[in-house]
Amino acid sequence: MGLLGITTRVDVKTVIAQGADAVVLFELETTPAADWQKARSGKILEVRSAFDGRPFGAVFSRDH
Repeated sequence: MGLLGITTRVDVKTVIAQGADAVVLFELETTPAADWQKARSGKILEVRSAFDGRPFGAVFSRDH
């Protein structure tokens, strides 16, 4: 399945290229996920995300 199996949206924000090298900055939306944020004076101080990581097992295993 891999990461694309739980991806619901990819929004490319910026592509920076120099010669043969490139960096792609993007927003990735997966399902299901939850996000907890701690803010003070209108600024986010801490973010914690939680999701079902089982679909990532094959992506990050050492056996692939």
